Amino acid sequence: GGNNLMRSLNVPPTALFGNDYLSPVPSFPGVNTEVYVHNPNSVSIMVTSEDALGLNVFSVAANTTVGLSDELGRFVAENSSIRLFSADDFWAFGAVGLGENDYDWTFNFVPIALLQEFNAIPWGPGSTGSPPTANGSPLFITPAVDNTFVFIDFSPGDGVPDQTLLLDRGEIARVFDPDNDNSGTRVTSIGPVAVVWGQDSTVAGPTSPFFDLGYSLPPLLDIWIDKVLDVAHTGAPLAHPTTGGTSSITIEVMTFGYPVTAVDAIEELPIGWDYVPASTVITLPGGGTITGPAADPMITGRTLTWDLNENMPTNATLSVVFDARTTGSVQFGPNKFLASGVGNIGSNVFRPETSLFITVTPPATVDKTLYMHPDGTNFGSDGTEDLDRIENSGGASTMLSIADGASETFELTPTLAGDLGLPGPITIRLYLDPTTGTGQPPDVTVSLSGGATALGKRTLAALDSGIIEYTFTIDPQVILVPAGQALRMVIAVTGSVDGFVDLYYDSTAHNSRIEQIPTYTYIRVNSVITYDAPYSGGTARNLFDAGEQVSIRTVVSDPFGAFDITSVTADILRDGTPIATGVIPTEVASTAGTRTFEILRTDTDLGAYAAIFTAEEGTEGTVTDVGSGTWQVVEDDIDDDGITNTNELAMGLDPANPDTDGDGIQDGTEIGLTMPQGTGTDLLVFIPDADNTTTTNPLAPDHDMDGLSDGAEDVNANGAVDAGETD
Repeated sequence: GGNNLMRSLNVPPTALFGNDYLSPVPSFPGVNTEVYVHNPNSVSIMVTSEDALGLNVFSVAANTTVGLSDELGRFVAENSSIRLFSADDFWAFGAVGLGENDYDWTFNFVPIALLQEFNAIPWGPGSTGSPPTANGSPLFITPAVDNTFVFIDFSPGDGVPDQTLLLDRGEIARVFDPDNDNSGTRVTSIGPVAVVWGQDSTVAGPTSPFFDLGYSLPPLLDIWIDKVLDVAHTGAPLAHPTTGGTSSITIEVMTFGYPVTAVDAIEELPIGWDYVPASTVITLPGGGTITGPAADPMITGRTLTWDLNENMPTNATLSVVFDARTTGSVQFGPNKFLASGVGNIGSNVFRPETSLFITVTPPATVDKTLYMHPDGTNFGSDGTEDLDRIENSGGASTMLSIADGASETFELTPTLAGDLGLPGPITIRLYLDPTTGTGQPPDVTVSLSGGATALGKRTLAALDSGIIEYTFTIDPQVILVPAGQALRMVIAVTGSVDGFVDLYYDSTAHNSRIEQIPTYTYIRVNSVITYDAPYSGGTARNLFDAGEQVSIRTVVSDPFGAFDITSVTADILRDGTPIATGVIPTEVASTAGTRTFEILRTDTDLGAYAAIFTAEEGTEGTVTDVGSGTWQVVEDDIDDDGITNTNELAMGLDPANPDTDGDGIQDGTEIGLTMPQGTGTDLLVFIPDADNTTTTNPLAPDHDMDGLSDGAEDVNANGAVDAGETD
């Protein structure tokens, strides 16, 4: 069919007009976004606009509406949010594709004072079809304050963020549900955000199956609803060090003008948190309390359910207070707790929910580098230029010409073996030489992504001619790229008809690269453990006889993969003094993200030993980690009970305690030894068995179970039944 110019708009009541607005919808290449400001006052007002092109002030006459382009001679900047503010109240709305039959849609501005921390998208398909066949209409999101964490939970929601974004005030994120339908997506944030669903002309075509539609997420105000059930959520402390900790969490379920029956409380814990048993205190609406194990919730995975079935009267509160603690798999940064209350009025079920965020401080960061290579340089060819951790070896530069309207992709090879934390700006260095076609010099836009998730992008406008080094940063909007994903850098050329840009890379002279990736996930010495036999046999222990072989094993991991673990050495110490340095261990096993190494030693000198492993990643020699393990080389019978240490361990006895079961008789005497098994026994301490034809159990203090300990029956502890002793 033909193209039609269609626009519609909801006009809010004047009581919801404000004096400070924020919109996440930019202009697009070739498709402008106009902004209109309506002054409902009887006098003229001054309005300030702020976007990527700067601050501008303009006047709006009483009871009139003006367009931004009429006042400033331009539209909203591309890739930019816009803020409008004044000393007086006004109304603002936007129109995308002004004068266009394609990409034409409108949306309201929402006052910053009414923006919320929880937004649910009721309807937001990416295109026509059931299910939609493409996604040309993302969510546009921008926060009102800097350093705002935004959590995206795509439908069907499970309480676990599918994306975690970190945005500054006015920074835009475009969020696309991978199933092409943004309906049901939940946007939770630490701080208010503006959210708009609408068509993006950079990904949507001009005709079917894409929609020329969009709308702003309105605030859900109490004055618009008749509250039945609500839930409040608090915790303390709200921050923990890198090592984690325990927080007290409070859920309050509240009724209002209606009694609600069968009320329960539910908590969805973040990944890496556990419930602390017997920590719950429940305060019922009538004032009674439930504590101890009786108050513990039902636990299904990470979901805690207090199945109270409580009938609550009007204007009542049910309180649940419990402790949660971090585990070894806790995620750094903000951790989202999701509380809900569930109750009934007749056959109607009500389930309000609210979030709480507790931050675990990330570890210190290091800087990593990713180098750009032609496809297949260091790994198998996959049809895409490579990013990897292997430094350029020199030689002549590789040159790629990227035409106007085209792009070139560099992708991490192989995909991530572990999670990659991205807490700060990423620095990129490129060597570019533009050729101007018709019109202005070309622009270059560099975009970073992790799998299907956009990390951020940067545009270099109107490049100068000649091979020039450009160094710039991209602030990642996502703080964690999960294992199994590939980092991807796309270099696109626009803005110059028939122009192009030459990219130089893969040489010492033109070492284009992702220069600095600050991250707290890097090479780790995960463990150092000693065993009593070579890999893969043996039992882990740290006590060895003089002359006994020791297997010292370390497991080293790296999020970029086992190939990035480029060096592992060890120093061996005895009683704090180095006895061997720079020892190169033998690799005995590996996985996609780990390498296992082993050192075999046989020491005859007694003492406390330590192995300090240093692991290095990449080729820069700047990112390392250190881990250590300890063991002791001792006489073969350190407790002088006649049984060698090795045999005691095999028998389940304590080699450092001559009387494991505490019955007053030495272990060696109980098993019938008349002579020590080894050479390290002190004969002045050892008590030989005076009658080895009978023995007792060194792990049972009352061998014959007659109510008397073995030591009480064998008073002189010599293993024989002497005069005056019982058997």
